Amino acid sequence: MSSDLPWNIKEKSKVEEKLDEIEEQNRSEKMSQLSTSTTTEKDPIRIVKEINDQLE
Repeated sequence: MSSDLPWNIKEKSKVEEKLDEIEEQNRSEKMSQLSTSTTTEKDPIRIVKEINDQLE
């Protein structure tokens, strides 16, 4: 018996759509964490000063 019946295909696409939504949320959260983690770790001006000091 084939599992590629029209209603099975619809169900698969709904599941894939939901998975895509979840993956997009995860990516968004990770990007948000990345963008905030660098600025909360240290003051950005201090980071630039440290880099300048190392270059001198």
